Amino acid sequence: MKNLLLITLFFMFSSSDICSQDLSVGYDMFSHKKPAYITKKDGTKIEGMVDKIKRKKGLLELVILEVRSKKIELNPEEIDHMYLAPSGLDKLNNTLDAVYTLDKWDREDVESDKIKEGYA
Repeated sequence: MKNLLLITLFFMFSSSDICSQDLSVGYDMFSHKKPAYITKKDGTKIEGMVDKIKRKKGLLELVILEVRSKKIELNPEEIDHMYLAPSGLDKLNNTLDAVYTLDKWDREDVESDKIKEGYA
């Protein structure tokens, strides 16, 4: 009876790992040397360098891009999606997590070529 209970507990804990979600690694700091790709809700695509990202309570408040020596300010409501290159220090912190999320990099709802280049 004790062995049956141990086997049941083992399968319960191992199956929770199988059914759990594999989310993309989160990044907090972004590179100022690599280009950022932003698509606005109206379909306009913008490519430029990240100048500054303002946050309030961890949420984006304002994204400032530098495109051809002009600064463009974007509110989160204007942005549909964006691809930002993480900074070297942030990549170093998330190296172990990236090993476990490789299976997510072939998803079709994201631009996998940008993900494979190291963008988040």
